[in-house]
Amino acid sequence: LFNQKMQTFNYRQLSFSLVHLVSCALVIALAQVNVVSYPSSSLFLTYTNTTRVQFEAPQVLLTSFKLYILSAFVSGLAGFYHLWCGSAGAVRYQQLTRKRENPFRWIEACLSVPVSMVMMAMLAGIVEFFTLFFVFLMTVAAVLFFFMFENVNGTRDTFDKTYMLFYLGMIPLAAVWACILVNICHHASSAAVAIWCLLAVLVASHIVMLVNMYLQQQEEGRWSNFMCGEMVFDVLFVVMKTSLVWIVVAV
Repeated sequence: LFNQKMQTFNYRQLSFSLVHLVSCALVIALAQVNVVSYPSSSLFLTYTNTTRVQFEAPQVLLTSFKLYILSAFVSGLAGFYHLWCGSAGAVRYQQLTRKRENPFRWIEACLSVPVSMVMMAMLAGIVEFFTLFFVFLMTVAAVLFFFMFENVNGTRDTFDKTYMLFYLGMIPLAAVWACILVNICHHASSAAVAIWCLLAVLVASHIVMLVNMYLQQQEEGRWSNFMCGEMVFDVLFVVMKTSLVWIVVAV
């Protein structure tokens, strides 16, 4: 029975890996043959008369950055993470999850999630370098707080767990979303429909992620099995990252 569960788990991880790696390859291919034009739209990431008024030069602006590079990085990194979990690292992954922790998820998230949030900020119309750097650093801080939250509580009994690190992680994450929401609402009339769709997907996914993380440590109901929370994380990250990559293409 254990071997059967392991086999099912490995197939699932390899399936997630295939989705991410195919997305990565397709985005690069589409960009190379100029099927998709970047920057994503005339009102975002382009230094036109409109943005010249909005952003008041001189500033350090990222006005011609190729978003497909970041898209490919996010998808490729996630693909290799799932590939490792479903093949060479499967045994080690199982050993760690029995201790109710998965540091490898947080290592991957520490790189891919901040880049994803920077992409969302750029699509929301933020092109000033130091603002994007703030978004990146605050997202890294949030991920590290959540990693420490899981690591500290992994072997503790439910009644002995501390949630201070969880609440601390929500502060920089809230600051990032406030920055993005204020900016996109300011430019609401020029934002593409696809960007509003992406915003809704990412906000909803982050809320579900926080709830899942909390329940995973509460160990109530289905979340008494740590792998239930892991499955939710895997599905959420697939939804968030593939949505981000393909909405970049769509706009």
